[in-house]
Amino acid sequence: MNKLHFKIYLLLFMAVISTACSDDDDTAASPDKKAMEELTGEWRAAKVTKDDFELAGFENFRLVITQGKIFQTHGDSELIFPIGEFEFVENSNYEKVVCQGVEVRLAYDEGGLVASFTLAKEPSGGRQAGLNGGYVFDMVSN
Repeated sequence: MNKLHFKIYLLLFMAVISTACSDDDDTAASPDKKAMEELTGEWRAAKVTKDDFELAGFENFRLVITQGKIFQTHGDSELIFPIGEFEFVENSNYEKVVCQGVEVRLAYDEGGLVASFTLAKEPSGGRQAGLNGGYVFDMVSN
């Protein structure tokens, strides 16, 4: 009987040892993931400026940021805001991203997001040259 008890205790001990140890990294969110949790969602433009002058026509502007690190916009008739996949700039403390070759600086807190960037595209026509400048999109969570 003692051998049977010993084997049962040994099996229980092995089961406890193998299931009790887990990798804590699975539950801890990476800084990248934490930044994305704060940024993900739909943002509505409260104020848009170009070279420190307020722009009209952005009342319906919406920026959607997905968990897949994608910028999508609605209501941007001039196609000013960079759209598509973005990547965080290394060593930027998750406050800068690059999308379509444009560096976008992000400042966010509860309920607010400010995205600022400079467009400096090679002029291929008067309209495109007129889009160049420094933009600030002050947005609120939608």
